[in-house]
Amino acid sequence: AAVLRAESQKQQAEAARCLDIAERDSLSLKTSVSEWQQRHADEVAARAADAEALSKAQKMLTTGEQTVGELQERCRRLGDSCDHAHSAREEEIVDMRWRLQRAEGHAKTLSAEADRYQTQLMALVGLHENCEEEAAADAPVLPLLRQLTA
Repeated sequence: AAVLRAESQKQQAEAARCLDIAERDSLSLKTSVSEWQQRHADEVAARAADAEALSKAQKMLTTGEQTVGELQERCRRLGDSCDHAHSAREEEIVDMRWRLQRAEGHAKTLSAEADRYQTQLMALVGLHENCEEEAAADAPVLPLLRQLTA
């Protein structure tokens, strides 16, 4: 009976030691599971933050692309407007040159005509002076000449 008791105590001690080891292993596994669950939760939160950042970046990209498109369209319209204005100004320059040439031609014509009238006037004045010298002889013609030159 003492051998059985000793054997029983030995088995009890062995069972207690196995239980202690199993409890330590269980605690260690629970800690490990808890740590892995926390890591998983952190990774999920990081993924969510990354997804949100990606969504914001995509929205910003879309907005930027729209803005670029609008600015490109404005540039195209401004270029067209500039080309149109340039063309209109060239037409105005051609028109103004034509008008200048025409005005210069009129000025030359008027100048030549004025010179011709001045020459005629000087001839008439010369005739008038000659007539006044002869007026003593031709007194009745003098009032008529004065009316013509006045």
